[in-house]
Parts: sequence; C-alpha cells; structure tokens
Amino acid sequence: MSLIHRSKPAGRHRADDRIAALEKHLVAVQADNAKLLNFKAAADDYFMLLVDDRQQVYDAWRAEGQKRAEEEIVAVCTLADLEEAQAELVELRAYKAEVEAVDVPPMHRDTTAVEDQATGPIRVRPLWDAHEIGPGHVRQASWGRDGDDMQPIPPPAA
Repeated sequence: MSLIHRSKPAGRHRADDRIAALEKHLVAVQADNAKLLNFKAAADDYFMLLVDDRQQVYDAWRAEGQKRAEEEIVAVCTLADLEEAQAELVELRAYKAEVEAVDVPPMHRDTTAVEDQATGPIRVRPLWDAHEIGPGHVRQASWGRDGDDMQPIPPPAA
C-alpha cells in the first residue's frame, strides 16, 4: 500500500464536477439570454416608437397637402371674386362719370368767375435755363473777383 491513499479517483474525470461546471455554464447562458431578451424588448419598443413617429409624419404630410389644396382653391376663388369686383368697379366708375358729366356747351357756360376763366400758355423751360446754370452757361470762379459774373458759352462753330 502506498503512503497516499486516495479514496476517490483523480478529479479530472468525475461526473459530478462536469455536471457542476455545466450547470454553472447554463446559469451564465440563461443570464445572457435574459439580457439579450431585455435588449430585444427595448429595441422592439424603440422600433415601434419610430414606426409610430413615421406614421404621424406621413399623416401630417397628407393633412398639409390637403390643407394646401384647399387653400389653393380658396385663393383661386378669391382671385376670381377680386377680378369680378374690379370689373364691376370699372363699370360703376364709368356709369358715375356718365351720370355726373357736365354737358353744357361753352357758349352757355358762365365763365365770369375767376376759377372758370381760361389760362394763357405757360412757358416751361428746363431749370438750368430758368436759373441760368447748366450746360449752356459757365459760372466764373467767384474767389479773387468781385461780384458774380456769369457769361454764356458761345455755341460751337459748325
């Protein structure tokens, strides 16, 4: 008999040790599965939120398109009403001008009042001719001279 007596065989091949290791591994795999299921549930929830948001955006887009179409119809109708009102206004102004027109021949009209008398022709000249400035007149430098001498430029020789 040897000095070291072993009642059990070497631990390497024992079934109990292998079962304990597999059970430990099973617990770790189950924890990983639970973690992955939680991640999947969170991802599913987030995906559903994204799908719901997308649907809300599509619904808002459709509603805005319908609103825009309705507003375009209203704008076209309003424009047509405006054109009709403008045409009516032109007709009414023409009618008013005809009704309020003074049809008195000049020989029967009283022109003794000052505001009814005819005016003579009014001579209209450019401002530079009226004030004797501009291209047709040369203003001499006033510094070093007495007075304000303005002499017209002679026309160019042809």
